[in-house]
Amino acid sequence: HLRRVLPACLQSELRLADCAYVQEKYVEAVSQYRDFARFHPTDAEAQYAAFRIGLSYYRMIPGSFFLLPPSHELDLAPVHDALRELRNYRRDHSRGPNQRWTGTLIRDCLALLARHEMYVAQFYLDRDEPEAAISRLSVVFRDYGGSGLEPEAMYQLGEVFLSMRRDLDARTTFEDLTARYPNSPHTARARRYLQML
Repeated sequence: HLRRVLPACLQSELRLADCAYVQEKYVEAVSQYRDFARFHPTDAEAQYAAFRIGLSYYRMIPGSFFLLPPSHELDLAPVHDALRELRNYRRDHSRGPNQRWTGTLIRDCLALLARHEMYVAQFYLDRDEPEAAISRLSVVFRDYGGSGLEPEAMYQLGEVFLSMRRDLDARTTFEDLTARYPNSPHTARARRYLQML
């Protein structure tokens, strides 16, 4: 009798978390999914709970993020949380049924974070602070590889070097761009700069 009751109890825990998720109570859903995964790590549904934690954080990302308001108005915490949890899911459940979707969500998070760094870099360029801009653009390559924005950031970095008369750095950046991303639309423009340099 106990064997029949226990699975039903476990399912009810998950369904409560699902209800919180559907009602857009994502903080509550994360807590409930996390409790399930922590207390029932060997249950078949533990990987489902782990994925839903990442997905809940992803749903907390403000919809207006794409409009890129000023950097001090952005709440990047849900993006970082989603990226961490989705990467954990991909690592711990490599044969899980949501791997493809997880990859898409991770790329979205990386793109949001990379785009934010590029936005801040432009903020510094507009205030004639190219060194700070270089630092922010470098974060795109160092921390957010796989975002899909690397060619654009590299091209922008090359232009910053040119504006500072650091021709050797500009040449190296543009050559790296053409070698690593030959099919990017930014590559053709980089090649024109290389001919001039």
